[in-house]
Amino acid sequence: MSLLEEGYECYREGVFVRRSAESTSFTLGNVVVAKDSQIAIDIKNGATVDIRNLKVNGAAFTTVGENSKVRGMNLQARGAGVQINIGSNFRCGNLLLVAQFGNVDIGDNVLFSHGITIRTSDMHSVFDTKTGERINPPQDVSVSDQVWIGQDVVIGKGARIGRDSIVAARAFVSGTVDENTLVGGTPARVIRRDVTWSRDDAP
Repeated sequence: MSLLEEGYECYREGVFVRRSAESTSFTLGNVVVAKDSQIAIDIKNGATVDIRNLKVNGAAFTTVGENSKVRGMNLQARGAGVQINIGSNFRCGNLLLVAQFGNVDIGDNVLFSHGITIRTSDMHSVFDTKTGERINPPQDVSVSDQVWIGQDVVIGKGARIGRDSIVAARAFVSGTVDENTLVGGTPARVIRRDVTWSRDDAP
């Protein structure tokens, strides 16, 4: 079944969008889609999606959950079957997401501050000089439910951020962050365990 038969509309050449009747809005700025490439963007009820720059080389599928607000996103997707899943009640501003031969999964009720970067690869290959083996393959990135990411954080390939965790501003995360943990620094290290957080403004 084609994307058009599944309810997607051809928004621009190579860009297919499916919106629920109650979706708030979808805006798209600059687009570069390579030959024989496409991206499908599925936007659920009440979501607002603003993609300022989009580059696609391959076939990518993106889902944005209900009532999510994606503002000022710069999205690059490269590879066959790349999947980017964003859960419900997600918030972000000025996000750079580079999914290169790797998938990105973001859970529900996740809060991103401004200037966040997510990368599933190092962009360039690194090889062992003796064996010729590549030693830095792309890896998926996962952010669990109820995670708060501070300003200017970089989330690298292979990162796994556990539920109800906090990443302090300007940290670099490439490994596993346990649930209910506060991390910070470059590379990120544990600052405190057994924490939780609320979206309510501090008094």
